[in-house]
Amino acid sequence: MTHIELPQGWIVNPNCQTATHVVDLKIPQKQSSNYLRCKRWQDANPERKKEIANAWYQKNKEKVNQQRQEKRKQDPERYRKDARDRYRENAERYCEAERQRRKENPEKGREYARQYRKNNPEKYKEAQRKQRQKFNAKTAEYKLAHGCIDCGYKGNAVALHFDHVNGDKVKEVCKFTTWDAALKEIAKCVVRCANCHAIKTYENKQFRGWRKKLENTNGKI
Repeated sequence: MTHIELPQGWIVNPNCQTATHVVDLKIPQKQSSNYLRCKRWQDANPERKKEIANAWYQKNKEKVNQQRQEKRKQDPERYRKDARDRYRENAERYCEAERQRRKENPEKGREYARQYRKNNPEKYKEAQRKQRQKFNAKTAEYKLAHGCIDCGYKGNAVALHFDHVNGDKVKEVCKFTTWDAALKEIAKCVVRCANCHAIKTYENKQFRGWRKKLENTNGKI
């Protein structure tokens, strides 16, 4: 039996409240009456099983880790595949645990991130590129779904802008890297096409640079 607290092949023995290795029983796992009795007890007492398993793991942590490292060296590809499968099945739990660790020790998290970027520059750049592509796809989908608030244009997301109309502007939406972080800033904006955005900016005298110079010289630059 395999579960997260004990290595594969180990079971909780309710009679002596310890963990028993199935191989030590000297008989096949499916034919072991002791194994079946332990299995029935575990199904009936999941919380107690977890307590016993955790206590056993804490007592034998070094031994378990050493066995895992040996198995990892024997078949590293299988270990990586199993790790990926476990992560996919428990992605939200892993992410929540990582967020909690970073919240408790932010400096350690930042130091780890710096070391990772330093040791894996190409992998980091590739991850950033994929994240940027994902973010751009989200913003394009949002712009095309809403269209220009003035003229209704929805032809191309490149010609649609986020125009800040509410609250204080923190920074341009395009300078964010994740969609969740950008949502708060997007809530302050409406979507306008490039033409309507330029006209609205000029009419409200919110311009700067060459537009300001054009206004001051009565249309002559």
